[in-house]
Amino acid sequence: MEALDDERTVQLQVEVLKSLWNRMLELFRRRGWSEEEGLRMVLAAGLASLEADDRLKDTSLSNDAEGLVRELARLDSEYSAMKYMAFKLAEANKALQIKISGLKASEEAWQRWAEKVRAELSRLRGKDRDP
Repeated sequence: MEALDDERTVQLQVEVLKSLWNRMLELFRRRGWSEEEGLRMVLAAGLASLEADDRLKDTSLSNDAEGLVRELARLDSEYSAMKYMAFKLAEANKALQIKISGLKASEEAWQRWAEKVRAELSRLRGKDRDP
């Protein structure tokens, strides 16, 4: 995923009023989001909305165009959330690929060991038959 190659995550810590946090938790619950997912969506949607407002202030758009800009902001926030999910899934995929490689190497080692044990067992059984 070339679009995500330059992406990194940052961790945020902010203080908010309890009443605002409770409103956010209620929104997350209604939307079926975890706290982390909800925070990401609220940040992305808020950013997209503020950027749309800036675009509207910078131009003299008709009402139809204003609606389009707001729709663009909504879609941008959804894209942001999906991009983050794609980034996290790509990271998880890399980790799984590494684990798969390790498991394959381990399986091959166990297969070689099993062959040695079978050969030794066969050799020992052959000795038992010899007078």
